[in-house]
Amino acid sequence: MRYLFGSVADWPALFRQAHRACRPGGYVESFEASCVIDSDDGSVAPGSPMNEWGKVFHAAGKKFGRSFRVYEDELQRKGMEEAGFVDIEAWDFKCPLIPWPADPKLKEIGAFSRLALEQDVEGYVLFVWSQVMGWSPQQIHVYIAHLRKQLRDPHVHAFFRMRVVYGKKPETEEPEAGPAAAAAASASA
Repeated sequence: MRYLFGSVADWPALFRQAHRACRPGGYVESFEASCVIDSDDGSVAPGSPMNEWGKVFHAAGKKFGRSFRVYEDELQRKGMEEAGFVDIEAWDFKCPLIPWPADPKLKEIGAFSRLALEQDVEGYVLFVWSQVMGWSPQQIHVYIAHLRKQLRDPHVHAFFRMRVVYGKKPETEEPEAGPAAAAAASASA
């Protein structure tokens, strides 16, 4: 599962369904990102377009009942644990949003991240920000212009956090308790 933030009403139910669909010994992987754009050096300043990005999505998620806080609230791990997965592993990493890192591979990832956001920023924000948050088209276009300017600033060292969580369905599981299980046990006795 990948990039489902903002689209799932009940994360524990999603992982219960995944557990039921998975065969014994099989794995489920969930890959989600935080909407919060950050920096380690303060270059994503409070009140800047990048700083506001996650705040607006988090507020919108509260309004329409679809969390954009999957990363922050650890919904992947919690959902997998509650569903009964075992051997759960998580990998957290910072993904550059623009090509600022010195490392060539991270710089390339940052370039692709910026390109993806710039090419579809309207797709990211139009429904949520206009329909849910009530922003006017003019407010959205002004925001996008400022965001694009910040995305091009070489002094901004922006990143967002990502988490991959995977877990295994046990090879064998305890039979479910309940009236049907009790009836089957007494019939075999």
